[in-house]
Amino acid sequence: MDIIELIVSGLIGAVLGYVFNEFVDYLRKKHQELVTSQNNRNLLEELSNKDYSLNENGIIPLAHGTPFYFDGDIQGYITDKRFYFPIPQTEPIIDKLTTYGFVQDSRHNPDFKYTDDVNCLSDNFWGKEVFDHGFGFFGNNTWDSETKKELEIVAEDVANQFISDLESGKVRFNGAMFGVSSFNPNRSLGEELPTAQIFFYKTDYFTYRVFSQYYLNHRTVFLSKEIVPEMINHLAFPFLTSFGISVIAVISRNHEEEKLSESDVLIVGRRSQHVVVDRGLLHFTMNEAFSCRDTIYNNPSFDLCVSRGFNEELKWTKEIKGLTFSKCKFMDFFFDSNKCEMGLTGYIKLTIDESLSVQKLYELYKESQDGILETEGLEFVEIDKVFAYYQENKNKMSAGFATVLECFLRRYNNDLL
Repeated sequence: MDIIELIVSGLIGAVLGYVFNEFVDYLRKKHQELVTSQNNRNLLEELSNKDYSLNENGIIPLAHGTPFYFDGDIQGYITDKRFYFPIPQTEPIIDKLTTYGFVQDSRHNPDFKYTDDVNCLSDNFWGKEVFDHGFGFFGNNTWDSETKKELEIVAEDVANQFISDLESGKVRFNGAMFGVSSFNPNRSLGEELPTAQIFFYKTDYFTYRVFSQYYLNHRTVFLSKEIVPEMINHLAFPFLTSFGISVIAVISRNHEEEKLSESDVLIVGRRSQHVVVDRGLLHFTMNEAFSCRDTIYNNPSFDLCVSRGFNEELKWTKEIKGLTFSKCKFMDFFFDSNKCEMGLTGYIKLTIDESLSVQKLYELYKESQDGILETEGLEFVEIDKVFAYYQENKNKMSAGFATVLECFLRRYNNDLL
């Protein structure tokens, strides 16, 4: 064989080797796509067949990302609706709340002016027909004079609760919030990619507490009906005056795009004694009400809410040297019938390098603005021990966290995290 034959045979061998390797890579990728697709189907079947009935924990699934909602899958819209329940204007109440600065926003923020257009006690309020629709879930109650009177009594009770909390040194303020006007998932079951549309209106924390308390007073009547995801749009306005984003975070030393390993650490919060609900229970890493501050050019931003929550509750930001935030992957929409709240859950991976330790992150959390207000400590659980941790502690968890942690584990067990 002369030199030319050697060169030609070498080239042919190289080409064949390249083609073979490309073909093997193609088969490997197709196989992985098939495995991932099957894992997604397994996940959807498990989530759909799981009994989230009221007999278990009162958490009702509305829609699932399989495994996640990606960019553009969730579309949020801010409507021009504003809805506020006015703070009782009796002198003892208004004077005390003003002294503590609770009603400051309502004095300076134009969104808080209780005009006839936004004051739900006004006879001119635009939403009367919607009220009749929503209150239908509570038996014979409609938006009538009797219902208004009961709400006024509830509002006075809520105002006095705020005064008691403020006098005991707890932090309470009347923040601007988003309520849910309507929710439109493209499907609850099926093979197509999940998407969702959410329409919001502006409200405040006082309104949330009033309607939350009214709901709790009539909850047994509401729960006597068949509870299905479609009922959200019948109930949403005026009762869904709060929308929460709850995130499970994992600390890892691996690249942010790598899958979780057994040595990665899941972060669990313990609810503070200062909060109104779920006091002392194990809870999400970060749980934040969707606020009117979480907008970019008047468009709602769930990612902004997540970043703000980590900053305010944990003092963890992208500016910390050695810490990398992966993009938050949103998982599921739920309705919590225990509190009449709707929320979106997410998972985020926090990658740290050798210059940063878990202990340092814990020390930053203790310095955070809202840390002690929201939680009274963090627990760190290695991923390979999370299932055992869940089994041993689920009765010590908030209903929402127990449900979402199980959904998180189902994704992990299906090799989707």
